[in-house]
Amino acid sequence: ANENIPVPEQTRELFANGGYLELRDDGSIGFNWIDAANLQTLPDVHQWRLDDQSLTLVLDGPAYTFALSESPRELSAFDSTRSFHATMHRIERPEPDVPVNAVAVPDPQTPLVGCWRWSNGATIAVDPNGQASNGPVTASWTGDRQSHYRIDWPDVISAVTLDTDGNALSSVDSLGVHSTARRVEGAPGEFVGVWAWDNGSIVTIAADGSMSMDRFVGTWTGGDGRYTAVWPILDKITVAEDARSLRGANQFGTFTAYRAECR
Repeated sequence: ANENIPVPEQTRELFANGGYLELRDDGSIGFNWIDAANLQTLPDVHQWRLDDQSLTLVLDGPAYTFALSESPRELSAFDSTRSFHATMHRIERPEPDVPVNAVAVPDPQTPLVGCWRWSNGATIAVDPNGQASNGPVTASWTGDRQSHYRIDWPDVISAVTLDTDGNALSSVDSLGVHSTARRVEGAPGEFVGVWAWDNGSIVTIAADGSMSMDRFVGTWTGGDGRYTAVWPILDKITVAEDARSLRGANQFGTFTAYRAECR
């Protein structure tokens, strides 16, 4: 960047690390700050064109015109205002990066599972079945069961690193946006909330002692992590200390569940 033009330090760091561009046959541009295998199509104001001697990128106003050589593996140019300088290196687009030892089966003990309050105000629920949700918007996730995860939202990918205490995380998405989040938990043994039973049923536990599952309703009593539910099946239930999962038994066998949404 031109040193005479004030640019926030965070923006300088973001651009200094670079990103990935794909020039597509229809004149559109694919882009991702962190993952060359998962490029997102930029809006129509971002386009490229090619003639015999040059390649021009139009990026929402400023244009970069690169002179082409016989072997254009590296291109460099100022933008049309001569305020910013860009360098591009040709690479082969890799296959999507799937984390080693990715979680492929439900696992309530995976550290990422739970409810998280993002620094932008969003509350995101991460389920052990490889799904995450922000209200009606859903995503899939993979990880190494320890501290490194990837969340694939419909329009963006988040690379997540969990802090050592398991209660905070940092994230950078494919648009270069940095975020943080804190775990949101209920009190130990808390039963009230929405739970996903291991048979696929969604059970809502209300604070007034009622509970419901589709057209079935029942009542519950108990406390300190141990509860009895009647509807008319008699369930004996123990909620885990972190209030993220439970296990139970009735006359038909045993079952487990995990908390299905954030409160």
